[in-house]
Amino acid sequence: MGDQLLTTKEVEHLVQLNRVTIYRLIRTEGFPALKVGGQWRFPKEEVENWIADHGRVTETHHGPQIVGLDDEHDVSLDVEPAELLRSIEIISLLEAFSFTVELSIAVFDIDGKMLVDYPGYQHPFCQFVRQIDPTHGSCFGRHHLLLDEKHTQESPVAFDDIPGLHYLQAPIWTDQVQVGYIVMGPLVMENSDPELVRHGLETLAKRYSASSDGLIKQFETVRRFSNDQVRILTTLLSQIVSNMLEVVHRRTDAVQRLNTIARLAADV
Repeated sequence: MGDQLLTTKEVEHLVQLNRVTIYRLIRTEGFPALKVGGQWRFPKEEVENWIADHGRVTETHHGPQIVGLDDEHDVSLDVEPAELLRSIEIISLLEAFSFTVELSIAVFDIDGKMLVDYPGYQHPFCQFVRQIDPTHGSCFGRHHLLLDEKHTQESPVAFDDIPGLHYLQAPIWTDQVQVGYIVMGPLVMENSDPELVRHGLETLAKRYSASSDGLIKQFETVRRFSNDQVRILTTLLSQIVSNMLEVVHRRTDAVQRLNTIARLAADV
């Protein structure tokens, strides 16, 4: 039988580090990992051997530092990416951006779990869809995400089965490691077929015994974007949020370090 493969969450528990640090160790320290279906998996025996050879790891300002397993002051300063992505700084940024471009925006972690749901502008079409189908709960669902390392930020993500109605997906990075996704929409691409979209809306309305005229009227509020505008939107928002995430991460890390120093000083 082959070596047992652990998920990222299982490795986080095993090594007591968050996934950002683990992904950094893969790149810089040869931490054992392999890609299976676009997701990281970790051979358990190799991970245990790596820990035995290298010792435990804590995160420092200058990068990963190997420390002894018996270090009595081994304190983890790791912060979950999900916690940072829900920070007031990120949410405020998304609120301002969503009102500017008139698109609803959601944030998902790397596994497709929603972290932030339309913190600012709530698109009328999204609100109407929730009224006719409460099970949606939101315009955004996990099935809209393309959880694939080969996904490009220019590729629109289709909303349910309505042809021509799109959401844009952009990656979020910290320290060159992808930690989540931004999804924004709805919007219409410049090459969308209006009749195809109309047919999809009528089918959706019929499925939920809703007014097709009402749904089509709400659809008229959906903005049309050119391919160039789509590339600008996804690239710009990805860069801005990723940069802000780095700032939030460093601020949170600094606060944790100060608190740790204060606790250690109190024990002297």
